This record gives sequence, structure tokens and C-alpha cells, in this order.
Amino acid sequence: MSEIAMRIAMDSAKDIIFTISPEGTITSLNTVFESVTGSSRGECLRKPLTQFLHPDDVPDVQHCVREVIAGRTQPIKEFRLLTKTGECRICGFETTVHDKAERAKEILVIARDVTEEKRAEQRIQMFAHTITSMHECVVITDRKHRIIFINPAFVAAYGYREEDIIGKEARILSPPESESVAGSIISKEMLEGGWHGEIIHIKSTGEIFPVMVSTSTIFDPHGTPIAFALISRDITEQRQLRQQLDDAARQREEDLQRFALSVQRAHEEERQRLSRDLHDDLGQVVTLVRIDLERAMSAEHEEKRKELINHALNAAQGVLARIHEIAVLLRPPIIDDFGLKEAIETYLEDFESKTGIATESSVRIGTENIPKEISTGIYRILQEALTNVSKHSGATSVHIQLESTNNCVKLSVEDEGCGFTYATSPKKRKPLGLLGMKERAELMGGTFTLETSRGQGTKIHIVVPIRNSVVQS
Repeated sequence: MSEIAMRIAMDSAKDIIFTISPEGTITSLNTVFESVTGSSRGECLRKPLTQFLHPDDVPDVQHCVREVIAGRTQPIKEFRLLTKTGECRICGFETTVHDKAERAKEILVIARDVTEEKRAEQRIQMFAHTITSMHECVVITDRKHRIIFINPAFVAAYGYREEDIIGKEARILSPPESESVAGSIISKEMLEGGWHGEIIHIKSTGEIFPVMVSTSTIFDPHGTPIAFALISRDITEQRQLRQQLDDAARQREEDLQRFALSVQRAHEEERQRLSRDLHDDLGQVVTLVRIDLERAMSAEHEEKRKELINHALNAAQGVLARIHEIAVLLRPPIIDDFGLKEAIETYLEDFESKTGIATESSVRIGTENIPKEISTGIYRILQEALTNVSKHSGATSVHIQLESTNNCVKLSVEDEGCGFTYATSPKKRKPLGLLGMKERAELMGGTFTLETSRGQGTKIHIVVPIRNSVVQS
């Protein structure tokens, strides 16, 4: 073949074609070589081939050239051509000896650029590895919804072996009662781009379970649908948790309603008691004082007058003491005057003297950083806790520990009384005293913990943050 004919044939080929001398210099090349490397014919001719190869591939190429010159056939090998911009293009090289003149030999190299194919293979491998290692279940079907692929997560979740389900229609995953409706909806949505939602699936054992499903359509390069992908995730635990949260929310709302009613009832009872105290107790005493003073004004003897006035003064002193008791009950002034520590120590002394229940306390707080609202809330919780001890526990002693840090106040009250069985289920009603303490703690942004069992005593633990507290009256 003449050199001109050879040149025309090389330039009309779609593959990379070039020749090199036994010394490894480029002696001819086609236009595909130029377009792949980005170098012109003048920049390539009489240049060493190694100049256009990745450095790591040079030894292998040189060995291949020597083997071809020696007459030993070489298999197609892949080497990396360097472009003018420094990019590597992967090419499959096929070499053969080309007789140019009587004693001069050239090596003809035909190469095909397989860079994009290699990249596609890598993407496919990455895609396959991703699907295989996914925790979600993956099912791929053909256009007739026959299953052609499942991943290991599907096998683990659904219980099907690969050989038992490949080739079966995807409707095998749906219970009979939901098969037609779900299938028609999902099929329609998939053709329109995909579907996402919750449906019911069935395992190989017949057990039904809820799944979150996402579907999509797989297209060929021409945009024609060729397969469907379905990704599912078992949401049984999420549904159970959602149900528990809904039940807890409903129970909390009921508890709040009961608590609000109990507070309203307690307010009414307190108003009635104060009304009785003011009318029946204080009113009668003030009436007696007025009568004594009127009698003293009309008394004829000085001794009788003094007796009546002294009697009235003593009664008035009792009225003042009773008014002070009522005021302390409504709002302990000692908290405002001396702080939470003094108020609690005074209250514990009074509790011990009235109930005969011994109190062992450890109070370590710095009152300068505790807001008044939190001090009052802690005081009221302690009052309610000790009221429960005196009424229900049968204990002879109670342990109180109160401490504060820069961030929170902690209160614990523990007795060794009879204890009780506490209902942990949100559907069980809690005693209003406990509910009141819990609500007080939560309104201050804190937590309430109860430890008790029948015959083992009772312990409550309150933690209230000092900063960013939510305090509501």
C-alpha cells in the first residue's frame, strides 16, 4: 500500500492509529490521535512516544515494543495517553509490525479510547456497591413488574431467598386486600416520575408490616422506560413510637385538664376555708372584743373595767396571730425576707413539731442566684411532698436534700414508708398530689422523677434549671 493510501486509510479510521520506529519515535499518526491528545501533527512527528504516555506506563510500553520487534505477539493492553492539558485518556493498544521498506520496520499501533467506558464501568460498580450496602430494601423490576433484582437488605427484611422471588411479579409483596388499589396507584405514579408514601407489605412468612416506599423509573439513553426501582423501609417501630407519643400527648392533655380542675377546686376550697376562718373564727373574736370594750365603757368599777379591757386585748392579740398564720399559709414572707434556706428550715421544724415525723435535712444552696419564682415553686413542692409523707407513707422519718449550682436547683425527698405501686402507663391516672408536683417542676422548665414500690418507701427528685427557666404562674 502506498504511503498516500496508508495516510488516507488512517485518517478515515475512527480509532487512534500511529506508527513508531524501533527506537520508539512517532513516524506517522492519524487525525484521531491529534484530537485525543490535543497536539498537532507537527508537535507529534519524530517525538518519542514516551512523551505522550503516563510515566508509570512507559516501562510496559517499551517492553511491549521489544516483544513485537522480536516477533512475539502481544495481547491488547491498556495504557494511558497524556493530552496537552495533562488529562489521562485510557486506551486499548494493539501492536503489529509494519514493513515500510526492505530492512526498515515500523510498529503499527491501533488504539481505541476507552476512557468513557471505564468511567461508566466505575459508576456502575459504585452504583452496585451502593445498592448492595444500603440498609433500605431495593427491588428492581422490568416493565412488566417482574422482579429482576433484590439487595441483601430486602432478603433480611422480607425473608425471601433470591432464587424464590426473582422472576415473580412485584404484587407478591402486597397483601391481597390492598394489592389492586396500591398497585394501580403506584404504577400510574411511577410512569409520571415516581411515588412516595406509606403502604402495607407482606413478608414470606405471611406477616404484614408497614413500609415507607419510594419508586422511580429507569430510562435508557433514549428516554424509554426500561425498568422500575422500588426502595422500601420498615417503619413498624416508627409507627409504634408515633402511637405512644400520641397516647402520651392525649394523656397529658387529660392530666392537665384534671390538674386544672383540681387547682380550681382547691382554690374554691381555700376560699371557703378562709371565709369560715374570717367569719366563724375571727368574726366571733372581733365581736367579743367589741362587746368587752362596750361593757368596759359602761362599767362602774375601775377593776371591772380593767378586766374587760385586758380580756379584749388578749383576744385582739389572738386575732393578730391568726391573721399571721393565714398570711403565712398564703405566701410565706420568710422566703422574701430571709431566703429559701431559712424558709425551708423553719418549715421543717414546724412540720416535725406538728406531725412527730423526724426530718433529716441537708440544705446547701446559694440563694443569691435563685429567682423568687423558683424558690416559691421549690418550697411548694416540698410542702406537697411532706404532706404526702404525713398522710400516706406511715414513715417515722423523712430525708430532705436541697442543693444548688450555678445552673440548677436539685431537691430530693425520701421516706422509708409503705410506698405504693406507681402507674407508668399513660392510660393510668396519677394521684393529683404527684401530678401537681410534676406540673410545678415542668412549668419551671425542670424535671420530676419518682421512685417507689410497695413496701420499699418513696423518693422524689426534682431538678430545675436556674437559667432560661420557663416560669409560669
